[in-house]
Amino acid sequence: MSSFAHVFQRVVSLPEFGYPEPVHRQDAAASPRLVMIGQNLMSWFDSLKCCKFLFFGGIKPTHIWSWYRFVTGRDVSLDDLLESGERIFVQKRLFNLACGSGPWDDTMPPRMLELPRDIGTDSRSLPPFEDMLAEYYRLRQWDPDTGAIAPDVLQRLGLPEPILAERRAAGLT
Repeated sequence: MSSFAHVFQRVVSLPEFGYPEPVHRQDAAASPRLVMIGQNLMSWFDSLKCCKFLFFGGIKPTHIWSWYRFVTGRDVSLDDLLESGERIFVQKRLFNLACGSGPWDDTMPPRMLELPRDIGTDSRSLPPFEDMLAEYYRLRQWDPDTGAIAPDVLQRLGLPEPILAERRAAGLT
């Protein structure tokens, strides 16, 4: 679930998406949405072959958006580009589901979930991962038991459901 969100939780803000300050890693209310936005944004960045480390130089998504409009001549909104990233991310999810992945794979290594950290101001604390994952699934409109994407999300993004239909026909889901 690559999103580069750890950077937004430490040093980088995303004011254009409602995060004027970096988000604290234990913020269970803000983190799931931040991860989702980060995944959509980074999927779009990857499609442009943009280096994610531009953020460390003070470059914001609005800069990349301006450059994109200048280079392509396309008059698109930042929300349009975020939706493009979502479309890319959802296609990757569809592929993973077709290969047998599901919610059981959406986790972190045990040491991240079970071993308290002995550093910084959060020493001995663990992230409320299950609560954050449940909220993330709700925001993404994914089924918590199967990981399947809601049909209305696929329709909104203009994506067919052929891979999942084939799996259902074969009795695999």
